[in-house]
Amino acid sequence: MAAATDGALAINKALASPPQLIVTATELPLIDGFKLCQLLRTNPVTREIPFVFLTSKETTTADLGKYLRPTDEFLLKPVREQEFLARIGAILSRARVARPIIDDQQRLLGTLTEISLTDLLQICA
Repeated sequence: MAAATDGALAINKALASPPQLIVTATELPLIDGFKLCQLLRTNPVTREIPFVFLTSKETTTADLGKYLRPTDEFLLKPVREQEFLARIGAILSRARVARPIIDDQQRLLGTLTEISLTDLLQICA
């Protein structure tokens, strides 16, 4: 399990070692949870990783538009531990069924340090 203090660091960690699941707040420094999801969904390696969004306000599927997957969830803070663990278990079960097999030749790897500042700003815009 890897933790990140902001969205940019989360992208680097997800690209370096793709997780089975990403739990993120919708409000993050540098890159918010929605932009984090959008950016990771453009990479074949991280495209199908399920997201759990922790939010302090009502959030709908329209907030993510085309980036939302059936395996994604929104949880309103504060979340009870039992509910959180039950939802995570269900998401991981659904993700195992839905996750396509990606062969090693199709993988793209990289970090934010390999993207120019101009390109990164355009991605975030």
